[in-house]
Amino acid sequence: MTVIAGGSPASASPATLRPAEDLQTLVDRTVEANPGSRQIAENVIQLDKGITLTLPTDDQTTMGLAQQCPRGWQCAWPHANFEGAMLASQRCVYLDYFDWEFTDNGGITWDDYAYDVSSVYNNLQGVTWSQFWSPVNGQNYNAFEGAPASYVGAKWNDTFTAAQGCSGAAQ
Repeated sequence: MTVIAGGSPASASPATLRPAEDLQTLVDRTVEANPGSRQIAENVIQLDKGITLTLPTDDQTTMGLAQQCPRGWQCAWPHANFEGAMLASQRCVYLDYFDWEFTDNGGITWDDYAYDVSSVYNNLQGVTWSQFWSPVNGQNYNAFEGAPASYVGAKWNDTFTAAQGCSGAAQ
């Protein structure tokens, strides 16, 4: 874990919103922490081909599921009720949650996405289920198409280290 100098961890809730000027600073720092990434919208960072990180803006308290997780993508959030930075991947992209760094507490503490997921949505067309790997449980969690989980449950919460979007592709 990398800690940005100049402050202590924020005591506010992780879903606390930031003013617009702080959002750009957070985007800039996230791009800097993830070599090869780039900003593609006000609050969206392309981490790699087919993989994006969407940061909540100052007018969002909960990520609007229908508006935020695009059709044809698999999405995950670090908090229940689809709150926090949304990590999204397109069909058949394998995600290793250790690959990228992000912050979810106002730009103070930086960490990878592993062991952080609490909400998921398989919005992949023709993919009956997408899979999330949990070494903690020794099992995989299956997210079924079109059935968003606002909380994956105590057994699975904060246990995923990777995901595969096309595990259950229809034949």
